[in-house]
Amino acid sequence: MNLFVTARWLLDELDARMTSLFDDWTAGVNADLQRERDVARDRWVEADKALAVERTLRASAQAQIESHRTTVDFLTKEVNTLNLERAALLTRLTGIEMPTVEIVRSPDAGQKVAAVRVEDLVEKLPSFKEAQRERDEKSAIGDGEAEHIEALFEDISEEVAASMGIGLSATGEVEYRK
Repeated sequence: MNLFVTARWLLDELDARMTSLFDDWTAGVNADLQRERDVARDRWVEADKALAVERTLRASAQAQIESHRTTVDFLTKEVNTLNLERAALLTRLTGIEMPTVEIVRSPDAGQKVAAVRVEDLVEKLPSFKEAQRERDEKSAIGDGEAEHIEALFEDISEEVAASMGIGLSATGEVEYRK
């Protein structure tokens, strides 16, 4: 019986030590897991804050882009209008119809763009002889008026400019002396 008691005692002692070792091991593992969970939570909170900042910056950038698009659209429309008005005035003045170029906003990413060849644009321009013929046929300006208009585009001499009080500075800029 003594052997049985000794074996029982050894088993109880072994069981107690194993339980103690297991409890110590699980406590260490639990502490490690808790530490890792805390680190992961801190990283997640930092990443969430950084994401919120980036979302705010993105929203601001999108608002600025939309504002710039609106401005570019407005300025494009104004330039196109000025080009059309200039072409109409030149047509009235010279009788030659000139094609105008229309500025369009480049497409957004993902949109397909129709290719435009320079040769196609050049073909639409009138040749010099055609322009002269159109001018002769459609001239809305009388002969006397045409000579007067041509005189407006001629360079005046230095003496005439000086008599009008117009001259050039040492740097080549126009000066009005009167």
